[in-house]
Amino acid sequence: MNPIPIETVYKGYKFRSRLEARWAVFFDSLGIKWEYEKEGYKLKHGWYLPDFWLLYQHKSEYPNSGEWVEIKGQKITKKEEQLALDLSISTKHSTNIIHGPPWNIEEHFKTHNKGFNNYLLIDTIDPLFETFCFSCKFLNFTTNKFHKALNQAKQERFKK
Repeated sequence: MNPIPIETVYKGYKFRSRLEARWAVFFDSLGIKWEYEKEGYKLKHGWYLPDFWLLYQHKSEYPNSGEWVEIKGQKITKKEEQLALDLSISTKHSTNIIHGPPWNIEEHFKTHNKGFNNYLLIDTIDPLFETFCFSCKFLNFTTNKFHKALNQAKQERFKK
């Protein structure tokens, strides 16, 4: 039996799960701009409504560029992988599927080259980044800021 997610309100958004809300807290703590369930898409293999749109923080020749993030509480399925690939191809933006809470990123750092695979990045824009994992992007943040964001995501108390 799969657990039933708890709808959670954070910053005026009604998240479908507490896990999604914790990722929003994590992104906010790092100063990453995000939009929740920005737009749904009819894709080759079905309908898809990605959880987050992360706006790129750096100056870019593409002013509204960013990437998609899908949060999963359960193991990532082949169907979800296919929909993420369809989304990347259709929108020409990377799609990340993440299984678990933000603090799993710490474990990923420790096991990066040992087959730990809770993060899937599908990048159709630049094939040089095909093996670039989502969590490694956070290496750009100072250790203190990163750990503060993880703690904030863990400790946040939400209204039901």
